Amino acid sequence: MADGAKHNAERAVKGMKPLVAIPATQVMTRLESLTPWDDSLIWGYGDLRLVWRALGKDTRDCEVIFQRVPGDTRALPPQARLLGFDVAYTNSDHFSCICDALFLPRWHGTDQEGVLFAEHFARLNEHGLFRSQRDAEAYLAHYHSFDWTEHSDGTAVLEIHAIRM
Repeated sequence: MADGAKHNAERAVKGMKPLVAIPATQVMTRLESLTPWDDSLIWGYGDLRLVWRALGKDTRDCEVIFQRVPGDTRALPPQARLLGFDVAYTNSDHFSCICDALFLPRWHGTDQEGVLFAEHFARLNEHGLFRSQRDAEAYLAHYHSFDWTEHSDGTAVLEIHAIRM
């Protein structure tokens, strides 16, 4: 982590505002100001390259994840590799339903016995994602069958790809 980023992280732990804006943060802020969205997503490969270059040496600890709705026919970024399928919404706080009920089920006090989602947990791959779109769709239907789960209009099955930069 660069000195500026490390300094900001230490200040954040103490509840203080960062003093140093790392270049990648500055690039992201500028990109967000040029779009109608305020969601910390990068919408094009050219913009991704700008942010990646701004990270400089800090890219050692970074990975690029690309998401899209299954069936989207637009070309994938170069060197994209499918990791699996998530069930999530990205229209506000980038919420993963997999994380909510299968990895960190603490927000809703949901499944104390750990049995409600065992069948779906067994279908996750080594990346913590579903192997198929069909498995992800089945999980989404099961997840939404409970009244304590997140029900956002933007919840969808998403392809998740890793991109080598």
